[in-house]
Amino acid sequence: MAFDLILKDVINGNYKGVNLGHALSTFLAGSKRLYDYVDDNPFV
Repeated sequence: MAFDLILKDVINGNYKGVNLGHALSTFLAGSKRLYDYVDDNPFV
């Protein structure tokens, strides 16, 4: 799951050309753990 890779800093957005260091999503569906992580998180 990509969420676990973000927590392990495997996915960090450091090499993107736009929105460097941020994850971008148009839609999220998952567990309460995911929702708690993305809620008011500046990375997402």
